[in-house]
Amino acid sequence: MKNIRPFLIVLGLLIVIPIAVEATIQQQRAQIGISLTINVTPYVGFNPPPPGGQAAVSASGILASTTLNERERPNRYTAESLVFDDNKTYAKVVAANQKPVQVQAEVSPNPNGTLLYGNNCQGNPGICSSATVTQAAGTKVVYPCIYQVVVDSTQPSWTLDSGLYTDFEPQGSGSGIIPGGDVGYNGYLSTPKPTATPFIVYSDGVNWTTFAANALMKTYCVDLTITIPQTTVVGTYGSQAVYTLYF
Repeated sequence: MKNIRPFLIVLGLLIVIPIAVEATIQQQRAQIGISLTINVTPYVGFNPPPPGGQAAVSASGILASTTLNERERPNRYTAESLVFDDNKTYAKVVAANQKPVQVQAEVSPNPNGTLLYGNNCQGNPGICSSATVTQAAGTKVVYPCIYQVVVDSTQPSWTLDSGLYTDFEPQGSGSGIIPGGDVGYNGYLSTPKPTATPFIVYSDGVNWTTFAANALMKTYCVDLTITIPQTTVVGTYGSQAVYTLYF
């Protein structure tokens, strides 16, 4: 009996340990994206053009060429595609004779839809999912509490991960990118941290990082510190800050 008892004790520990480990594993419960848009204006240290309109000015435009039958109703035509030829753009116009198709869908509320959400973007009260700034190339600006991230949970323990999905890429204008690491975030409940943390970029092969680990309902202010290189081309750049909740 003395030899059997230690074996039973060890067997009991082996049974208990996997159960304890399983209890610590968290699963993804909710995920949101906050769209971030940066409108880049010219570098503030540029040399102004010489007086008298001596500066060379270049511009490009889009030429749309269409031919319509005046006897036909204009609302029967839609622009379907663009064809580029000799630096000119022509809109291809076709008749739109499609009939409406009835679609039925049953929509049910997402039980986790209110677990995690953005709020108070740029000081505008209410649930939101985007923030926009306008900033000159060659500058570094801090935007205090530009949006909030709310975890509305009754869980005694949860983890919130974050990161940018991509670098800041051109959105219709501009060229190149603004590296995600040139934008830092500072997430806090009441008092900002001493320094901002550069965003990681998920599409660059980096895993999400921990934004916060807490419990119950919490509302975090997010400061953004944006550094725009002097060489950045004027234009609009965008990315998405993604937040994922686990418990």
